[in-house]
Amino acid sequence: MTFTVTGASKFLQHSVMQFLAAEGVSPTEIYRHMKKVYVDNCMSRARVYEWTKRYQQGRTSLEDGRPAPWPSPTQSSRKKILLQQTISAGQI
Repeated sequence: MTFTVTGASKFLQHSVMQFLAAEGVSPTEIYRHMKKVYVDNCMSRARVYEWTKRYQQGRTSLEDGRPAPWPSPTQSSRKKILLQQTISAGQI
């Protein structure tokens, strides 16, 4: 019996790849398994191969490592406060 998972997140797909890579499953087989389950929501074959190799080489993080497109408000606020303190202390 086959079922499909719709709207599968990248995080979920990464966890599947990491698990199967740890089991010694080849990138080709991982892609076949994922395509069968995730159908149109599956990562591309190239991405599955790329990430499977990373997990086989010891990568442990499931995050893709891309920086956020803009700084978080908390980061910006801290930088602003630090800059104001530096200016008021006459260190510039």
